[in-house]
Amino acid sequence: MKWNLFKRPTCECGDMCENSDKISLGAGNLKIKILGSGCKNCKTLFENTKQAINELNLSANAEYITDFGVIASYGVMSVPTLVINESVVSSGAVLTKTQICEILNKFRHNEI
Repeated sequence: MKWNLFKRPTCECGDMCENSDKISLGAGNLKIKILGSGCKNCKTLFENTKQAINELNLSANAEYITDFGVIASYGVMSVPTLVINESVVSSGAVLTKTQICEILNKFRHNEI
């Protein structure tokens, strides 16, 4: 599914919530989270992830989380962090779109 570029992302509740950082890309089985502080590197990882999802034409849910309580619950010590289907796959690095595509393909083919 292609990205739907509205003014604001669609919230999980199905509405266009003003402060939502949750992007709904359909009912795919990949649930992707970017854990970050809101810094440039974290935002870049989120953008690279969206581009990778689009390039692979995946149906997925992507969410950018800045709540430090939630981030701490994953046991990570540095951000940005990429979480796919509740598995931490990268922490403390800004992955490129190509690197994210490789990881997503492994998940898509159940290699991870």
